[in-house]
Amino acid sequence: MAEKLLLDPATVVGYVTAMSDPGVLGQAAAGAADVLQGGYFRDMLVAERHGVLNDLVKSRAELADQSEFGGAIVLGRLHDEVLAKEHQLDHLDALISALDERFASHWVHR
Repeated sequence: MAEKLLLDPATVVGYVTAMSDPGVLGQAAAGAADVLQGGYFRDMLVAERHGVLNDLVKSRAELADQSEFGGAIVLGRLHDEVLAKEHQLDHLDALISALDERFASHWVHR
């Protein structure tokens, strides 16, 4: 006996999509699921941002320590490392900002 699917197989991309589909849970529940998922993802991004910021501080300190006696190759590598971490930090900030903008009305308590 074949099982009856709640959704057309073409619409099932993954668990998140199925849980956020208003046809399965209703509009209010789907919206609440989106807010919870957005909050979880934001928390993960903030934790990642703290780690990257910590790494950036260490890399900048190492670059400053090596600036007087380090060779060109070492300084170039450290400079590239600092730039990459700064870029990663900017990207995380943009993602966090986008989530804050999208869910600001739901996260008044944050």
